[in-house]
Amino acid sequence: MTGHAAVSLRRLAYAAAGLAIGALPLRAQQAQPPKEPEFMLYTGTGFVLTSSGYIATNNHVVAGNTKLEVRIPGQSQRVPATVVARDAERDLAIIKAEVPTPLGNTPISFADPTQVRLGQDTFVLGFPLPDNLGASVRLTTGTISSLAGLRDDPSRYQISNPIQPGNSGGPVFNSDGQLVGVVVEMLNPVMMLESKGIVPQNVNFAVKGSVLKTLAEKIPDCAEFVRRATKVQGTREQQIETLTKFVVQIFNFEATVTTADHEFKRPASATMRVDVLGGRMSLFVDPMKWREMIPGTAGAAQQFRFLKSDAPAGVFILRFPPQSSIDAMKVQFARALHGDFPNATISAQQRRTVNGLPILALGIAATTSNAPLSMLAQLYSGPEGGVAVVAYSDQRIVDKTFPALEELVSGMEKPATAPIRSAPFLSEWTRRTLRRMTGPVVIRVFAPEADFAKFQGILTAYQDASPDVFAEYVDPAKSAEYAKAVGVGRVPAIHVLYKGRFVGDIGASEIVVTTALARLADGPQKMYFSYVHGERDLASTDQDGYSELAQLLGANNFSAERLVPTAENTVPADAAAVIIAGPKRDFSANQTASLKKYLASGGRVLLIVDPPAKRNGAPLPNLIALAKEFGIEIGDSGVRDATGKGEKIGDGLGVAITARPTAAAAGADPNAVAETRLAVVGDADMAANASIKNESLSGVMAVLLYWISTPIPPADRSK
Repeated sequence: MTGHAAVSLRRLAYAAAGLAIGALPLRAQQAQPPKEPEFMLYTGTGFVLTSSGYIATNNHVVAGNTKLEVRIPGQSQRVPATVVARDAERDLAIIKAEVPTPLGNTPISFADPTQVRLGQDTFVLGFPLPDNLGASVRLTTGTISSLAGLRDDPSRYQISNPIQPGNSGGPVFNSDGQLVGVVVEMLNPVMMLESKGIVPQNVNFAVKGSVLKTLAEKIPDCAEFVRRATKVQGTREQQIETLTKFVVQIFNFEATVTTADHEFKRPASATMRVDVLGGRMSLFVDPMKWREMIPGTAGAAQQFRFLKSDAPAGVFILRFPPQSSIDAMKVQFARALHGDFPNATISAQQRRTVNGLPILALGIAATTSNAPLSMLAQLYSGPEGGVAVVAYSDQRIVDKTFPALEELVSGMEKPATAPIRSAPFLSEWTRRTLRRMTGPVVIRVFAPEADFAKFQGILTAYQDASPDVFAEYVDPAKSAEYAKAVGVGRVPAIHVLYKGRFVGDIGASEIVVTTALARLADGPQKMYFSYVHGERDLASTDQDGYSELAQLLGANNFSAERLVPTAENTVPADAAAVIIAGPKRDFSANQTASLKKYLASGGRVLLIVDPPAKRNGAPLPNLIALAKEFGIEIGDSGVRDATGKGEKIGDGLGVAITARPTAAAAGADPNAVAETRLAVVGDADMAANASIKNESLSGVMAVLLYWISTPIPPADRSK
């Protein structure tokens, strides 16, 4: 597969389950729907390895099949065959034909790869263009043009022998009639004409015989073939007469296509909108039935796991490049499938209409020694691009899971008001940040459905700029139970998830979203807490303790660290901010000077102080003086901004914040603007457990933590 469809299906769904594939049935119809006739998907060439019917060919010749047949020279009837081994990466396969009688001792043997030379004569036998040329074997001659393939691929030779469609899988022989390689492809003349303005002449490729030997060694019945090193005696004409008896034509048939007799619609319970292809396609999911399995690897598919079953059942989404036809998507999907399960077949096909979209549904079957896994894939291709929604289930529970699986795959839609913005308007700072993300990013919006388009205007650009950005939209009014389960308070809200890290309650602007991504890319940000002045205890679960604040920090991609006193009282270089939480004793002059030095280099400090009555009258003259230098006065009646230039957060909460530009510290991020920030909270109980449990107060603290620790991006010149 190409692009982000180039994934291992085993890695996505099967390895974790440890299961094989069976056929997930397409929904039965009351009346037998019309069928399209079974038709031939490919023809190709193969050659006999053993008298018992083992045959070598290309993997792409036998991919995507429902039925394989082989025409053996001298026999009137084609015989069925099955795939027994594949090397999908190098495009080789070995099939086993059900021959009624032994085929005789094949003369084909491997050439010594160390004796293959540039310019060596070769000849190819095969069945090119059978519809035009007929069913007789054809010969072409040429030479070894290169000892490496396209882009110096060491597993292939370049050959000058003319080849055509139908030659794939055919043998390449040397002058001794020994096998040099297996015909695999030619340089695409149409592509070269369009891209380079030239038509290549006889630039063709063959997989090296040594690669086939490695595959054949895995089959015990091929042991004699692997050891064989004989030469075919006689003239060239005599060699050809001997060898053509063991060169076969392969027929690959595709499943019958049926047509569904009704349109599939998404259910009302599917309220989470998962945007695909930059929001130009969507999949609607019931969030109470499905849990998202956020992948940890870039390029991995988006996945959902069925919650109402202990056995494996789920869905994943594959994206295909623009201009991918349904047929091309099906072939690419089948190749990836066969790379993991050599005997997998597309056992059924059905044309459906899903929410007005033309869809090709595939039932997929295979057998292994393990328990069966059933699959249903729905493929869509349009001007927006190609997308496949693939459902899988342990076949032993398919009666239980199938309704939910088909319900989910029926949630594919083309939005009525697809977003029109695209990535070019994003800043270079944002693009740089996206390049730093080494895994999938999920951006989840909680807002009324009528407001989704407002958020899509910005998030679609992120999806266009990076295929690893997934955007989802949830209306809390329609998914109240789910919104409560994930801790949504105020609406609208945006949550960003990356590698198990989380940032929540951010706004919908490029500056804010990219800043959140940068924070997540950097890993948990360290908040250093002073602790030798009688500060509140982060581990305490008492009403006045700060354990809830510690949990709030952990849930928002922060880690709480201790600010260990040193002789120099310096603040660690990796500090996102320093938090002084309810001190009972003042900082020393030396400690205060250290804080000033830290702030002067663009540092951030959150000072949480108690009113004098709660401090038992203990004065904090040094800390109070430090705040006053920034224009924030701490008095008996609370906190106030004395300059008129700062900001006050919350009505009557006694919180003031202020900021000032400053010179960047040595080694600081050159793409961020250095800015000193100080926030003062006039009552330490505001961050205590009893208050953090209050939704509005915890929201204020989350905003404060975010503000105090966030760098100013280059685009933000408002400060």
